[in-house]
Amino acid sequence: MRVERVLLKIDKALIKLFKNGVVLSICKHCRIRPNGLTLFRMGLIPFIVLSYLNDRVEISCVLFLIAAILDAFDGPLARATGAESKIGAILDPLADKLLFIFTLYLFYSYVWRYLFWALISVEISLMVLRGLIWYIYKKRKKSQPAMKANYYGKFKFAIEAISVTLLYIHIIFDESLMLGINILLCIALGFSFMSAIKQGQKLPKGS
Repeated sequence: MRVERVLLKIDKALIKLFKNGVVLSICKHCRIRPNGLTLFRMGLIPFIVLSYLNDRVEISCVLFLIAAILDAFDGPLARATGAESKIGAILDPLADKLLFIFTLYLFYSYVWRYLFWALISVEISLMVLRGLIWYIYKKRKKSQPAMKANYYGKFKFAIEAISVTLLYIHIIFDESLMLGINILLCIALGFSFMSAIKQGQKLPKGS
């Protein structure tokens, strides 16, 4: 699929960047770890929410952009440094979902009502599905499948991040962007379903 090829090229380019001697030495000197980046992103969520609720919308937007952009780096950094781990593969998509759910809730009154609840429901269902897959394989003492986000999930989050950024722009600059934003979120919902189907294929037969 063309989308997968594009995302794969971006991933390879980032891995090559992190394998660069200068970049790699900076990461080591600053003790930047892939899971550390993911946890940092999750740690930003309360500040994003509190900033917005305290009418610091611009600060909330900047923090969201930092958290969203860092999503592109933790995975490639792990692969470039040989630091891939099962916990990292679980935490990365979890951070994406929590970031999107909490920020989308801030814009509840701006998003089409049924679309809002559909997006939230699918995101929660994806988290439950991943947990169910992990539990079944652990209970049966089988080798677990790769739990890292699939390409549908990655593309979904990219569209979600763009949509949320546009929601911030809509509020800060009072631009009329809601029709386009809701259409983008509908597309993200479609990729959410495809991601769920892809995850469901990891369920062992007879479960």
